[in-house]
Parts: sequence; structure tokens; C-alpha cells
Amino acid sequence: LAQENAKQEEKGRLAEEHSLDQEKAIKEEEEHLVEKDSEIQEEFQKEEEGRVTEEGSLAQESAKNEKEEHLVEEHSLDQEEAKKEEEKHVTEETVWAQENTKQEEEEGLVEEHSLAKEEAKKEEEEHVMEEASEVQEKVQQEEEEPVKEESNLAQENAKQEEKGRLAEEHSLDQEKAIKEEEEHL
Repeated sequence: LAQENAKQEEKGRLAEEHSLDQEKAIKEEEEHLVEKDSEIQEEFQKEEEGRVTEEGSLAQESAKNEKEEHLVEEHSLDQEEAKKEEEKHVTEETVWAQENTKQEEEEGLVEEHSLAKEEAKKEEEEHVMEEASEVQEKVQQEEEEPVKEESNLAQENAKQEEKGRLAEEHSLDQEKAIKEEEEHL
């Protein structure tokens, strides 16, 4: 009976020890996984942000170039039309007045259209930059959401697998220790 009691007490003590070891190992593994996953997530996020910024810059540059070309074309047509109307008006006046007025008007038109073109170009560039900035921000938000979701799932799966593996290992260790203790008794 004494031997049996000692054996039972030893089994209980070993089971308690292994249970504590198992809990401690699982806790350490979980902390390690959380830390590792956090690093992976941060690195992935940095890469993603870099890619999004690059894409946004390219989109912004492309849109800016297109708008500039469009503005140049529009203002060129406006200038040509205004010039024609002015020349028509000048033709109705006397030769001297025609020559004089034509020169003054052409200079005035060139200056006016140059200023109008510059102002419209500035406004268009500001608008393009604002639009591109909004697009970039939206793309970044959309990219970041699935990244966080994927990372959380991966972390959860890894945690579950690690728990299972540790539980199995500690169960085997416990059985082995009990067997050795029984043999020793």
C-alpha cells in the first residue's frame, strides 16, 4: 500500500510539473509567435506602402502630363480663333489703322493668352495633384485592410498548430517520465 501510495503521489506530482512546464512553454511560444508575426506584418506593410506610393506617383505624373497637353491644345485653338476674329475686325479699318491696330492687338493677345494659359495650367496641376493624392490614399487603405486580415489569420493558425504540437510533445514527455518513475519505484 505504501508503495502504491508513493507511486500515485509521484504520478500526481509529475503530472502537475509537466502541466506547468507545458503551460509555460505554450505561453513562451505564443509570445514568440506574436512578436514574429508583428515583425512580418510591419515589414509587409512597409513594402506595401512603398509600392502604393510609387504607383500613386506614376499615376499623378501621367495625369499631370495629359492635362498639360490638353491645356496647351485648348489654349492654342483659343488663341488662333481670337487672332482670326481680330484680324477680320482690323481689315475693316484703314490701311494705316489696320497695320497699327493689328500690331498692338497681336501683342496684347499673346500676352493675355500667355497669362491665361499659365493660370489655367497652375489650377489644373493643383487639381491633378489633389486627385492623385486622394486616389493614393484610397488605394493604400484598400491594400492595408486585407494585409491585416491575412496576417491575423496566419497568426491564429500558427498559434493553434504550435499549441497542438506542444501539447503532444508534453503529453509524450509526461508518459515517459511516469513510466521511468514506475520502473524506478
